Amino acid sequence: MSRILILIFIILFYCASYLINVSKRKETKYLILSFFILCTPMQYEFSLTAMNKNDMQGIWGRVINISLPTLLTLYFLFKVKIRYVFYSLSLNKWIIYIYGLIIVSFINPHNVDTLATFCFVVFLTSNLLFIILISANLSQYDFINGFYHSFSFLAILQFILAICFPVLRINFVTELFHGEIASEWATRMGTRVGAVGIFVHPGSLALFAIMSISFFLATFFNNYKRDKSLYLILLNIIITVLTYSRTSYLTLVLVICLLIYFYKFRYKTIFSLTNLVTFLVPTLGLLYYVVFLSPFSENFLKSDSSDMYEARTIHFIMSFMIFKSSPIIGVGINTHLNYFDKMYSIQKLLPHMDDFYSTNPIHNIHLITIAETGLLGISLWICFLFGGIADAKKQISLINEKNTIFSFTLIGFVFSYIFYGLTGWAPFQKGILPIFLLVIFSFYTFEHKSKKI
Repeated sequence: MSRILILIFIILFYCASYLINVSKRKETKYLILSFFILCTPMQYEFSLTAMNKNDMQGIWGRVINISLPTLLTLYFLFKVKIRYVFYSLSLNKWIIYIYGLIIVSFINPHNVDTLATFCFVVFLTSNLLFIILISANLSQYDFINGFYHSFSFLAILQFILAICFPVLRINFVTELFHGEIASEWATRMGTRVGAVGIFVHPGSLALFAIMSISFFLATFFNNYKRDKSLYLILLNIIITVLTYSRTSYLTLVLVICLLIYFYKFRYKTIFSLTNLVTFLVPTLGLLYYVVFLSPFSENFLKSDSSDMYEARTIHFIMSFMIFKSSPIIGVGINTHLNYFDKMYSIQKLLPHMDDFYSTNPIHNIHLITIAETGLLGISLWICFLFGGIADAKKQISLINEKNTIFSFTLIGFVFSYIFYGLTGWAPFQKGILPIFLLVIFSFYTFEHKSKKI
């Protein structure tokens, strides 16, 4: 019931914002983008198919859902000519590649659950179609305003929620958006506390906060609402700290240092020995301080870190065994848990096995990629990540380039995915992945438009 009331409040908030902007003769198009970003972590959707509790669900589940992007897409379908969809697809080769991987997954003889793969297709297509359609209606300035509006609101909201829990230990706020499951993860099933904000897990909140920092650093570098951006960066740093997520602390340090590094050498090569030393020495020193000398060092050295190391090791063994079964094309997108559940011969080879490993996705998005799509998929994934960074670096090296905000944002998002994804699967969650896709598509769309100007 609380989720419905929150959605009603959000709709009323945006209606009021729309009326205020109209009365002041200000632009309003960005509000629908802001609404999409704001609601994405809350995962508003309703199911068209029933869920069997005995089914392995995977990252994207095996239930077909109608989500918010689907409904927003219906609104835009009447505003955009269908040929624009195909034109936009032609601008981004990665969309073609991922649907190629999807076709391979469907015909893959190792795919034990094509319904799970189809659920991913529904999720991906609904989000991409919305992103394509909204990019046809909004300018680059509208996109920046939409991101700034929603990320600002979320920073303030999640800061308040993080103060309520864990600082003030007001437990009910952890159940407002995702119910009891979020409340359980807010205490890591009784091991240690951490803020969850509007997400299910502290790690998801931390990753989103780091991604937000990337955007606000981009606006700060480009003198767009510079003072406000600095305050919002600080808010998101505090939010990340209050999640007590070890991986997130390291990711936070690395992403901020790398973005500053890319900004400092934006007009120069970043691979010279002098420049690398300039980056590595302070970054490694800061990482050493966080792990061994800071007030948070206990999280790394004296808590349940050994248990988490064992869990990641077993997940690595699982992914390697699945990879050996089908090294070239994997076992099918969104199916690695289903596949492992049916391979009893593989399960017997593990040194330790319990429900955590059989019901939770592998805690490494890169290992998930290689397990589900094989060498074909991981090769494209690596090219996608580092190709995106290279393309963004080219954009920020151009003086007076209009796409620099999204260029820096993309770099921050990609590095967040690379580092956090080494020990978690939150980057692929439904509450985060659409925003990542939005930034990627926006970057390439505006890169193409800027070349034409």
